[in-house]
Amino acid sequence: MTAVAAARSTRRKLLDFFAFEPGEARPTLLLTLYLLLSIAAVIALKATSKALYLNHFHTRTLPYIYVITAVVVSFVVSFYIRLSVRLPQNLLLIYTQLFFAANLAVFWWMMHLDLDWVSAVIIVWTYIFAVIVVSQVWTLANHIFTTRQARRLFSFISGGGILGCALGGQFSSVMTKRIGAENLLLVYVPFLVACAGIVGYLWRTTRHLATAPSARGESRPSSLAESMRTIRESRYLSLIFLLVFVSAILGVMVDFQFTYIVRHAILDVNQMAAFFSSFYSYLAIFSFLMHMVLSSRVMRWFGLNFAIFVLPVAMLFGSVVLVFSAALAAGVFIKGFDQAFRHSIDRSSTELLYVPLPARVRQQAKSFIDMVASRWADGLGGVLLIPLASVWHLSMQQLAWVNLALVIPWLGVAWRLRREYVNTLRTSIERRDISAEALLVEMAGSSPWEELSATLTSSDDRAVETGLVLVQYGQANVVATQLGSLLIHMSPTIRRKALSIVVAKDVPDCAPQMSVFLFLDNHVDSLWQALDYLERHDPGESYVKWKDLLAAPHAILRGTAAARLLSRPDAPEPEAAYQVFKAFVESTQTQQPAYRRHAAELLGQVPADLDCQRALADFLSDPDPEVVRAAARSAGRSRQRNLVPRLIELTGDRRFKTEAWQALAAFGADVLPALRQTLLDTTAPLKIRRNLPRVFSAIGGQEAANSLAGSLDQPDLELERRILRALSRIRLREPGVRLDSSRISPLTENELRRYYRYLSILQVVPQDGSGSGTRFLRRALSEQLDHKLEVIFRLIGLLYPPKDISDAYYSISSGRRDLRSNALELLDSMLTNPVRQMLLPVIEDRSPERIMEFGRTLFGIVPPTYVQGLRELLTDSDPWLQSCAAYVVGDQGLIQLAPLLDPLSRAGDPLLRETVQMALTRLRAPAAQQSSAGALWKT
Repeated sequence: MTAVAAARSTRRKLLDFFAFEPGEARPTLLLTLYLLLSIAAVIALKATSKALYLNHFHTRTLPYIYVITAVVVSFVVSFYIRLSVRLPQNLLLIYTQLFFAANLAVFWWMMHLDLDWVSAVIIVWTYIFAVIVVSQVWTLANHIFTTRQARRLFSFISGGGILGCALGGQFSSVMTKRIGAENLLLVYVPFLVACAGIVGYLWRTTRHLATAPSARGESRPSSLAESMRTIRESRYLSLIFLLVFVSAILGVMVDFQFTYIVRHAILDVNQMAAFFSSFYSYLAIFSFLMHMVLSSRVMRWFGLNFAIFVLPVAMLFGSVVLVFSAALAAGVFIKGFDQAFRHSIDRSSTELLYVPLPARVRQQAKSFIDMVASRWADGLGGVLLIPLASVWHLSMQQLAWVNLALVIPWLGVAWRLRREYVNTLRTSIERRDISAEALLVEMAGSSPWEELSATLTSSDDRAVETGLVLVQYGQANVVATQLGSLLIHMSPTIRRKALSIVVAKDVPDCAPQMSVFLFLDNHVDSLWQALDYLERHDPGESYVKWKDLLAAPHAILRGTAAARLLSRPDAPEPEAAYQVFKAFVESTQTQQPAYRRHAAELLGQVPADLDCQRALADFLSDPDPEVVRAAARSAGRSRQRNLVPRLIELTGDRRFKTEAWQALAAFGADVLPALRQTLLDTTAPLKIRRNLPRVFSAIGGQEAANSLAGSLDQPDLELERRILRALSRIRLREPGVRLDSSRISPLTENELRRYYRYLSILQVVPQDGSGSGTRFLRRALSEQLDHKLEVIFRLIGLLYPPKDISDAYYSISSGRRDLRSNALELLDSMLTNPVRQMLLPVIEDRSPERIMEFGRTLFGIVPPTYVQGLRELLTDSDPWLQSCAAYVVGDQGLIQLAPLLDPLSRAGDPLLRETVQMALTRLRAPAAQQSSAGALWKT
């Protein structure tokens, strides 16, 4: 047993060292082996094909091979892209490997026919093979792993390529001496067959890890030209293209400089060959060791933001050294930097750039950039070297200035790409909501106006109402005649809907029907809209005169007309209108509630300095709820400061809280001091204080945000949550609002500490404990953890771009693995320590045990015993968790925790008091009636 435990401990340490999460080790190791075999085959076949070619052709003919290769690669990649659209990804990779393996067997057979041109075909084929086979490894890795996994694991997989380079060279050197270069072609057939087997196994066993497939029917590039167009139309892909292109050109320059320096430093051919062999062998081994120790940690600790600059900065430093010295050591220095970082950190960071892209774009764009852009860059590098080195005969120190000229734009592209990477992650998780209004607009636009016109003349009232909804979101002018006739419809609902459309869309030629509408309706809002329409479309009073309206037989029409005139600064006979309105308000106080409601509504439309406005305070205390609601709305329009205390009081009444906070919000920033005073007043009723944050958020602005931020630390958790939600709404609506990080950051860290603490307690609550209390407590803690996570994200959104944080939270909660991974990568790129290192372990796909390791490191949290966990919950500040813990204590008869229940029996929360009293009653019952399970939990 000790040996087994030691083996498990060693395995766990190895997994931790390489940052493997459960289920990741096997696919990562197989992909590493896949890359190792591929690179080993590429290195060996390059050496073999070059040797076979030089055995039949002169060295000076090699440039023609490069040109032919560049041309052939374009055609092959174009065919490959078309094929990738028609074949599933796994079959494409498997068939390609088997095809290349069959080619090797055919070439081996043809070499025995003594055909000189076969060696030329083999060397061109080898370059194409090297381009495709390595790209396929990373294509498969991009399909299997998410962004977060790629960040941790790609550097490990890259190590397989470095190791394959070293082992492939050594293996080929030994085998060539034994069986010859021609027979070496057959040796690598099993390598490619093994690669095909690895692909099939990985695809079958890791399909649940693969990113979501592209939606059926979505277009994607199917040719080389379309791939180029896709890259050109995307700023992000264009920057990746430029990054790879400039990097490849500089790689050619450095390789030439290194070769030139070695050639002039070592004259003997055998010594030079030995130096090259030793250099590449030792460099590959050193790169592998450094890569396994350093690269993965660079990606995990610093991320893409840092890793993408490692190679260009190394080339900048190496080129500066070369400017001052062209000695052998300088050449070794710059070439060593290039090889050490290009196939480790730089390769991992470049591959990570593709992961956030949609699957339908990633494959074609990556194939084009990896297979075509790199070869074009190599060709351009050669074209640059012809005049620089052969025509102008620049020295290596002078060519180093060309390096510097290339490194500067490389750094610029990397800097811009770093920002676009974050923007791409942001776009990948952005929520795109489709509003109901947009759908109605689309439906209205798709309805022929003939059908719509027929619907509005139907005898079915429901059909007419449906038609009016479509008209509301479509073109109303085509049915203007029908709308005018509906203003005098028998149904009040249809009349008022038609009125709202006519007024909102300013439909002309409806004044005659509108004048009739005034005498058919008794709704203040409708009458007000009708009068507004007539003011604009009947200025000459051809259809109705104001004097007649003030003498109308209907009191509500008289009062509304008088209020309309009083609201106009140029109203004719204002004194007559005032007398009519005053008489209307006074008469309604002794009439039915409906009349008082109409009077209360109209008081919000007239100037606030009228004497009759005193009635509004009475209406705010009216016994009829509808009157109070109308008065509250009018108070928001008139903004009388003396009404503020009453409106604040009404926010505590669930019947009027909506109208009350909307009215207070209408006062604007002037009411903020009174609101803040009430919010901080611990003697004020809690139900009032809990509804005030909504007013602050509706007012908005920096002052409202500062007031809320200063009130965040509240003993009442529900009030604190509502304040936080209000702050979040302000930040989402007004991203320019800034809050003091010195106040928000400690609150965020405190909430994260409580999250880790709750999680540690959840781990010790038995999943199969006796009684219903244990299951109930586990569910309560799980819900509390979800709520805590929401609170943490809201707090973070107060300091960082709120839309990004909100989208990240919903992506993490969506259940979609690709969205979750991209959201985590975005947060990793945006957040700073210590919040970053506290939050990421919580939301990453880690086991609770691993999360608690971070809790122990960050906060010193040690998992408690079961009884200790209950003791902490009983002393917690959350009444709900206290109630759950008290229920468990009573349910399981934990008598030793009874002293903690006594103070809670006098708590302010009624649910907590009732639960504690029930638990105490059960604990004080005779011992014979105690649950036998209680003794199990006393230790």
